[in-house]
Amino acid sequence: MALTMGHRAIRWITAVTAVILLTASLTAPPTASARATRDSGYSINAKPGWIGGYKMRGKRVYRTTASKPVVGKYRPVKLARKSPARARAAWILSKYGARGSRTQAAAVDAAVLHLLAGKSYRLNGSKGAARIRQVGGNRGYVRSYARQMLTNARAQSGPYRTKLTGPDRAVAGSGAKLTFTIRSRSGNGVFGLPVVFTYGNGARVTAYTNRNGVASATVTVQAGVIAARAAVSKVPDWRLRIRKAKRRASSAVAIAGHTSVIRAKTSIIGTTTQSVRVSNGASRIMVGQVLGGSYTITGGAGAREVRRTVYGPASASAAGCVGSPAFSSSTTTSTSSSWPLPSYKPTRSGYYRWGVYAGASISTPAASTCGAPVKVQRRASISQARPDGMDQSVPTNRPFGVNVRVSGFDRWETHQAIGRVYGPFETREAARCVEARKWRTVNRTIKQDGTYALPRVTAGAAMSGKFFIWQSSLSTGELILGNNSACGVIFKIVQ
Repeated sequence: MALTMGHRAIRWITAVTAVILLTASLTAPPTASARATRDSGYSINAKPGWIGGYKMRGKRVYRTTASKPVVGKYRPVKLARKSPARARAAWILSKYGARGSRTQAAAVDAAVLHLLAGKSYRLNGSKGAARIRQVGGNRGYVRSYARQMLTNARAQSGPYRTKLTGPDRAVAGSGAKLTFTIRSRSGNGVFGLPVVFTYGNGARVTAYTNRNGVASATVTVQAGVIAARAAVSKVPDWRLRIRKAKRRASSAVAIAGHTSVIRAKTSIIGTTTQSVRVSNGASRIMVGQVLGGSYTITGGAGAREVRRTVYGPASASAAGCVGSPAFSSSTTTSTSSSWPLPSYKPTRSGYYRWGVYAGASISTPAASTCGAPVKVQRRASISQARPDGMDQSVPTNRPFGVNVRVSGFDRWETHQAIGRVYGPFETREAARCVEARKWRTVNRTIKQDGTYALPRVTAGAAMSGKFFIWQSSLSTGELILGNNSACGVIFKIVQ
């Protein structure tokens, strides 16, 4: 991979920081009050004459003060202070208290008061044991069931520690295993809870925790940094939900059957590759024209810098994307697509290339390409003139010719300046620069702008009275294009 990152620390999330979905009893208006009635349990002689649960606003509740009855109106639900005993009592109420037989309700009552009401109300305490004995034939079951509840609560109650783990990085399209773990305060796995895993674009898998408190799911990795989430529901409470009585003579009650949802989150970096391609608009252009084209980025994920750079002018087509750039511009992309290259007009002749660099993201290594060369040419100009001091009438056998002025070179390049002499013509008006009347050709080598004297020619006595006309041209080179002068410097041969 192009990028690396250290192994992420796995955060343990306690239930106290979890998102808790409260039942309607917690969202009751602050002024709401309620009354309780006996629901499931046994009548006994010990105060207040009942072992088991009560019904309040459609929910089962249990006393938290052993000697006080459940009478009168009650205040809205509040969370009790934290303590290990209250956490175990909350777990028992959540796990066993909402439903079941009256024998189970009596066991819940006995276990809760064992934890909350003092030594005498423990299962083997004087008052706790007496209450259980008054159940009658089911007292042995109530006692053993209450003991089992207390044992389970010690092992399974919160606050809970959760974690969601997966690979830090994986190749997009491959499978990745997500593992969610929930453990009790004592470090034991919490068994049998449904865990909903969600990932990326809506992938959703439900699994259940095993005896180690572990649930897992496999998802198909998506490109980029993609969030993975787990939500475990039906988690038994570890905070008591209390309704206090409006009358001091009445016992407070704890809500049974309430559970919560705990959420955890991680992310997987789905790695992928990208490629870059450049398409030139033309293989050859002139100076001042747009060096056009397009580039295509395929693959990749995440926001990436894109640099479009022109390299040149180079003297040879073999030169790559090296040296100081002639032009550069940057943008960003998060997608795969094709885009036009920026507008750039070369001002000098030479070979140019577009280089495109697509930067790295957290999930994608960088990629670049160097496009094919584009030849950028320039056209030079050539003009001719009669040399200073040379008359248009030239005696026979005396050298005559023209000087040429060359301009438009922006580099050293070898060319030929060529002079063509047409004639002989009987009159000045008949002189023309036509191939059929070409009489002499001369040339010289040039490499840059300047004024150059072309080689001279002579005409013998037989040409006396005849007219000759000149036209000059510049040959075409690799990068500098040639040109022709006007047809028009005329000489007359005289005796």
